[in-house]
Amino acid sequence: MDEYKYQGQINQNPLSKNVEHQFIFVKIGNKLKRIETNKIEFIEVEEKYCSIFTETSQIHVKIALKDFIKKLPESTFIRVHRNYVINTEYVNKIKLYDNIISVNDRNIPFSRTYKKNLIDTLNVI
Repeated sequence: MDEYKYQGQINQNPLSKNVEHQFIFVKIGNKLKRIETNKIEFIEVEEKYCSIFTETSQIHVKIALKDFIKKLPESTFIRVHRNYVINTEYVNKIKLYDNIISVNDRNIPFSRTYKKNLIDTLNVI
């Protein structure tokens, strides 16, 4: 019977590995719409609703921002303000003294609380 034992290997489910999400599903009415995360430019929160901004659309969902962040890839999304999360792939420029980030020509404020993490993440020289 010993010949059939795994030799110190654990059978892992390939879906359980730490793979970053390439898309999310958002409930709109009674349908689920697939949104590729690399198309999301930024997310803005107003009260209990998050607005997802893409190049072509804006989608509103009822979810707390802290819960939404957990569903996004950590390597490209960063919180820059209590009301904003940006996709670093869309950052054009940063105005450090004005605390403004330009994301595809939209000005997003960033707060002092998140400034150091923002600069570290963007590899500022």
